[in-house]
Amino acid sequence: MLNPTTTIVAQVVSKLLFKWKRIAYPTIILTAIACLIVMIMKEEFDASTVVVLTNSSKSDILGKLVGSSSSELTSLIGLGGNSDQTVITALLESRALGLATVKKFRLDTVWKLDQTKLRNEDIIRVWASMLTSDLTNEGELVISFRDQDPARAAAVVRYCVSWLDSSQIAIKRSQANANFQFIEGRAEETKKLLDQAEDSILYFQKENGSFLPEEDLELTAQKSMSYDTQIDKLDLQIIQAEQATGRNSSQVLALKDFRNSLQSKYISLRSNRQIASTRNMTFVERMKILVSYERLKRNVERQASVYKYLVQQVEGLRIEAAQNTPTLTVVDPVILPQKKSTPKRMLIVETVFVLSVLFSSSLVIFDNEIKSFKQTIRTNLMQLKAQRKV
Repeated sequence: MLNPTTTIVAQVVSKLLFKWKRIAYPTIILTAIACLIVMIMKEEFDASTVVVLTNSSKSDILGKLVGSSSSELTSLIGLGGNSDQTVITALLESRALGLATVKKFRLDTVWKLDQTKLRNEDIIRVWASMLTSDLTNEGELVISFRDQDPARAAAVVRYCVSWLDSSQIAIKRSQANANFQFIEGRAEETKKLLDQAEDSILYFQKENGSFLPEEDLELTAQKSMSYDTQIDKLDLQIIQAEQATGRNSSQVLALKDFRNSLQSKYISLRSNRQIASTRNMTFVERMKILVSYERLKRNVERQASVYKYLVQQVEGLRIEAAQNTPTLTVVDPVILPQKKSTPKRMLIVETVFVLSVLFSSSLVIFDNEIKSFKQTIRTNLMQLKAQRKV
């Protein structure tokens, strides 16, 4: 005979074992089902590479040709264009990359898409879920692709890098050609303006004489007045000499020769209309001519400076349109992935096991409450049936 204490302990243990059985059975069953599911799930591999954007913008090329201010001038005339990071981001998100890659590797058949109802939107949706990219502000680009075949995943990543590089080179060439045509046309227009400015200053000199700066103009005018004064004095000396020695004397002839030489110099100075009118010009009139001349001169210098810059820029854009420099540099080459990325079998099984234990434990802990709730529902249903019969 067992004593009462032993009997009570045995009953408690049997109840606990019964409850643990109610916990263990569902947990084992659900965990086993999870194991079977993860075993038949297909493995997928992630292939990735790291590339950086090569800094070879058009402003760098022009900087070597026209100096450090080229980037500022380039931005002012609208040739800066979009940054390389913006272009790469747009290309990565474009449908062209996805459709080109799917077509090359026949990924639509790998993904087992319905060929009878295949649409580009369906392809792009699946493609976007398989391709991941991350572009940092420093220009570092990480490209990853997930596929069941590790070799195909690596090949897709290599093709994406090659496609991005060739596409960006094509875009740069197109922009360079468009800018080249614009700048070349602008240079031709500037050349015409420069010719007009040079013709204007030549016409001004023709109308106003060979214009000289204010100081030289004043000295020339003073020299002209000096010749005029000397000629007047020689005329008096010649009259006095004729009265004293006769008209044909050697002294008179020498004075006349000297007067004629001064007269020819004076006439030469006065042949310039600007100089001829200097004695009769006021300071304001001379300043007006000087200001007009300086304006024409500045216009010529400005047009010449712009034309020189545009010609140098045309050469820079011609070089850029012809270059074939890679825009992406591979820092971390893609390698054949050896470790699968999905499914994470251990994590899935552990998660199912924990959730099964929690669910079964909840049922055991709240067993009495559940039974009471069920009994309440049965009682209420019976009362409702009795009331309907009455």
